[in-house]
Amino acid sequence: MPEAGFSALPYDELLTCIRCGFCLPACPTYASTGLETASPRGRLALMKAAADGSLPATPRFAHEMFFCLECRACESACPAGVPFAHIMEATREVLHERGLSPATASPVGRFAMRRLLPDQGRLRRAVRLAAAANRLRLPQLGRRLGIVSPILAEQAAALPPAPGPRRLRPSYAAEGPRKARVALFTGCVMDAMFPDTHDATARLLARAGAEVTVIPGQTCCGALHDHAGDRAGAVGLAKANITAFEASGADLLVNNAGGCGAMLKGYGQLFADAGEPAAWQERAAALSAASRDASEALAELWPEGEIGELDADVTLQDSCHLVHAQKLRSAPRALLARVRGLRVREMAGADSCCGSAGIYSLTNPVDSAQVLDRKMGAVAATGATIVVTANPGCLIQMRWGIARHGLQQRMRAVHIMDLLALALARARP
Repeated sequence: MPEAGFSALPYDELLTCIRCGFCLPACPTYASTGLETASPRGRLALMKAAADGSLPATPRFAHEMFFCLECRACESACPAGVPFAHIMEATREVLHERGLSPATASPVGRFAMRRLLPDQGRLRRAVRLAAAANRLRLPQLGRRLGIVSPILAEQAAALPPAPGPRRLRPSYAAEGPRKARVALFTGCVMDAMFPDTHDATARLLARAGAEVTVIPGQTCCGALHDHAGDRAGAVGLAKANITAFEASGADLLVNNAGGCGAMLKGYGQLFADAGEPAAWQERAAALSAASRDASEALAELWPEGEIGELDADVTLQDSCHLVHAQKLRSAPRALLARVRGLRVREMAGADSCCGSAGIYSLTNPVDSAQVLDRKMGAVAATGATIVVTANPGCLIQMRWGIARHGLQQRMRAVHIMDLLALALARARP
C-alpha cells in the first residue's frame, strides 16, 4: 500500500507516459548528469512507484523530486501530453507535509515563504539590506572567512543594486480611446527588485489604450509556495489576489513575470486540486481567464505600426513558464520585431532553462550554475549586446551569467518591457 498522500497522486496521468524518451534531450538535469533518475521519464517512474506503494518518502526520493527545475520543457517535447508539472506538484505536496521540501523544511525557508514573500514592504527592506551588504562587499568577506560558499558570493555580487525612489503610480490614464481596464499585478520579487519595470509596463499599456490601476490588497502569486509543495500557502495567497482583482473592476489582470503569469493562469486548476468550494473554484477560474502576460496584452492592444526605435543587437531568452507553461512564444518576438532599428539574433535553445527556476539557484546553486554555463555559451554565440527576458528570476540569472563569463563589457540583461519603453522614449521628441 502507498504511504498516505501518495495514494492521491493523479494515477491516470502517471500512466500517460509511454517512455518514448522524447523528453530526455529537453531536460536540463538529464543533460547535466546523464542519469535516468534525473530525467522526466525517470522521475515519473519513481512517482508511479511511490503511488503503487513500492517506494517510500525518503530523503533520497525527495532529492530526486526537488532536483527537477520544473521548467516544463518536457511538456513541450512530450508527444503523449503528460502533464508533468501537475504530477510533480502533487508529489511535492506530500514531501512538504513530511518536512522533506528544501524550501520549507528549514526555519529560514519557512520565514521566507510565510513572512517575507507575502509582505511587499518587508521584502523591499530585505532587498535594500542585501544591496547594502553588497556595497560593503560582505559576501566577498564571508567567502574569504569561509562562512559563505564561493558560488553564493558570486551570485550575490551579480544582484542588481537596490532600486531608487518608486515611480510606480496608483493609476495611469489610457492614451486615446480606452480599450480596456487593466489591473497590474506587481507580485513579490518583481515589485521589490524591479519596480521601474512595473512603471515601464504600465506606461506601455497606457500608450496602447489601457487604463491601468495598481490594485491594493494584492500579494505574492504563490508560485514559489506551490513549487515547494506548500499548496495551502499558495491557495491562501491566491484568495487574497482574487479578492483584490474582483474589487478592482478591471477587465484584465496583466503581469510582467513569466512564472507569476503561469501561476495566475493556473489558479483554476490549483483550487480544483485543493478541493476548494465550488464558488471559490469559479472565482479562481475567472481570474485565470482574465490573466495576461504583458507581451500578450500589448500584442492585443497596441495598434499596428512600429513601437519606437533602438539601434541594438538583442537576443531573447525565453522564460520557461512563459513559453512552456503559457505557450507564449510569438508575442515577445512580434513586439521586438516592431522596434525600428532593432536586430534580433535568435539563439540556439532560446527556450531551454537558464537555471534560475524560482529559488532553485539558491537551493541548488552548483546545479543551477551548470545549467547556466550551457545557456551562456548559446547567449555569447549570438553576438548580441543585450539579452532580453520576461521574468525576474531569469533576469537575475542572466546578470549572474554575464558576470560569471566575463561578458560585462559587451552585454547586459534587460527586461523586455524596459527595452520597449526605452525604444518608445528614443522615438519620441
